[in-house]
Amino acid sequence: MRTNDAGSTVTPEAVQLRTDAAGIGSRSIALILDLLLQLLVLLPVMFVLVGDGIAGTVEAIAISLLLFVVLWLYFPAFELLRRGQTPGKRWQGIRVVRTSGQPAGLAPVVVRNLIRIVEVMLLPFVALIAMVVTPRSQRLGDLAAGTMVVRVRDLPAPHALTMRGPDEAHAPRLDTSRLTARDYTVLRTFLSRRSSLDMKAREQLAARLAARVREQLGERSGTGALSNEQLIEAVAQSYRARFADGPG
Repeated sequence: MRTNDAGSTVTPEAVQLRTDAAGIGSRSIALILDLLLQLLVLLPVMFVLVGDGIAGTVEAIAISLLLFVVLWLYFPAFELLRRGQTPGKRWQGIRVVRTSGQPAGLAPVVVRNLIRIVEVMLLPFVALIAMVVTPRSQRLGDLAAGTMVVRVRDLPAPHALTMRGPDEAHAPRLDTSRLTARDYTVLRTFLSRRSSLDMKAREQLAARLAARVREQLGERSGTGALSNEQLIEAVAQSYRARFADGPG
């Protein structure tokens, strides 16, 4: 898969999968849940400090290490190891990704969480304002790291098209640069549903679609020997190959 535009991903089938930015409500609930979980882990440490105090060097090192892990590594560790989800984010069905829709990665996760400390300590209201005014509900850390928090949706994987004409290795490679995503969706819908159509309706629809495609491809496309459905298949394969080949 590759990125097509912000917040969407294009599969090798050339189908766009869009993601929705998580709002302040779900992100706030996720943060509260994460903070409560951190508090539960630190409660024994608080009891030790309030009660007997630190007994020796080994105990001091253990407590310092626990505080460092819980307070400093909790968010970045979970976001790196759990595909952008802390326990709170997982509970709310949201995750951290890059604005391109790709996994966040080490550097963006570190940057957004370092700035989180500044936001919590010094600029909490500025972070909230940034989430309100930015289209993707990004706080300052997200803006600096190029990340966003999105809702996790279980989307069905696009089924592969069954091509009845020449296979992709022998099909003509056509210039589909003038075709839009909407054009491809129309052709793909026809190819996936043609077997259920009445034969006369199928031929008429294929003829209309092929006429439109030939107009877009131009007279020198070399498609005159192809039947209407073969042409539609060749165009769909060529359009899809643009995304299967990767960026560019």
